[in-house]
Amino acid sequence: MDWYSKAADQGDTVGQLRVEYLYDLGLGVAKDYFKAIKWYHPVAQNHIGVLHRNSNGAPKIMLAVEWFLKAANQGYANSQCGVGDLFEHGYGVPQDFPQVLKWYLKAADQGLAHARFSVGYFYGNGHGARQDYSQAVNWYLKAASQGHTRAQYNIDNALVWSRCTRELYQGFRMAPQDGQQKIC
Repeated sequence: MDWYSKAADQGDTVGQLRVEYLYDLGLGVAKDYFKAIKWYHPVAQNHIGVLHRNSNGAPKIMLAVEWFLKAANQGYANSQCGVGDLFEHGYGVPQDFPQVLKWYLKAADQGLAHARFSVGYFYGNGHGARQDYSQAVNWYLKAASQGHTRAQYNIDNALVWSRCTRELYQGFRMAPQDGQQKIC
């Protein structure tokens, strides 16, 4: 139960379903329908949203928005990230970067690695917020510490870019003797 709970708390759908199942049947824990329902409802609502999002047609995407919002408003991180995706791409809602960042931040604050990466991306590119590289790297580090490979890649790029920028800046300040500039 401990590992399932840890996974569930980090937004892992399988972990949440397992926790719901264990509480529902009283396997290894005291039977508790209220705790079971807490985990089951947002997960089910999210899955319904995913099914509608992956279907073709405008009526289905509007149902996806509705179901994602139901689960997101109950604090379900995967749905909050899903709502962010909808606003990012303009699926069933107008494209709205401040809304994207709002929903990604809700999920990121709960520890969802993909949301943490996305917040870093939005700060790094100035979408939905003032461009802020230190915030971007901060969020990339959080996602990278959870094994998010694109965040790890972006951190490497940021470190290389900052090193090259420093070297190029120093090269402009102190002109090389031979007339050549050092390029990273």
